[in-house]
Amino acid sequence: MPLLFLIILFLAARAVMLPGAGEGLAFLFKPDWGKISPQVILVALGTAFFSLGIGNGVMVTYGSYINKRND
Repeated sequence: MPLLFLIILFLAARAVMLPGAGEGLAFLFKPDWGKISPQVILVALGTAFFSLGIGNGVMVTYGSYINKRND
């Protein structure tokens, strides 16, 4: 696991050193608040609730296959 962590750190450092990385980071961390509308918020909430519903369904289905003695 420590080796995987080091690989991730190396890849992140390498990505920041690439040409145009500053523009990409600015795009990521400086959002354009003018593009957020009530429709965008509604779609984002719908996506979040759908994801939670799918995750809950998968957990219930997975739980039905394990023994009662398992945690």
